[in-house]
Amino acid sequence: MRIDTNDRWRSKMIQPGLPWYRRPLRPADVSDALCGMMLSRGNVLEDVNYAKIVPNHFIVEVNERDYSSHFQAIQKHVIKQWNDRLLEHILVSNSRQGRREYRLGGPLQIELKAASGLLPSPARILARIDPEITDHTSPLPLPSS
Repeated sequence: MRIDTNDRWRSKMIQPGLPWYRRPLRPADVSDALCGMMLSRGNVLEDVNYAKIVPNHFIVEVNERDYSSHFQAIQKHVIKQWNDRLLEHILVSNSRQGRREYRLGGPLQIELKAASGLLPSPARILARIDPEITDHTSPLPLPSS
């Protein structure tokens, strides 16, 4: 993972399936990676009460070919499902801790884009804590305190 010091995006490349068996990237592959990246120790900040603030702004970049064949037609639906999955993942993680340990850094926002520089199959996920998101396109509200 690398940190861009200009705007604090963290990035992660994901590859579907096994390294010796190439298959197209699918939305489910990205879903698992989003959940893992959200709670990754390197992406989390702690507040005064040791509550963990997790990234709330994600950009998923996929190869143009994968985007047009597996994502473009169902983009809104997939983003809503990813949104639901991330919120559920936080709720389950907090439930396992017995307290509200993880909190989003602001309203949840997920973007999906075609990237011309990526090879077929891998995807890049960018994540950051962004309390200043002004585009409130997230279909679900934040969990209540």
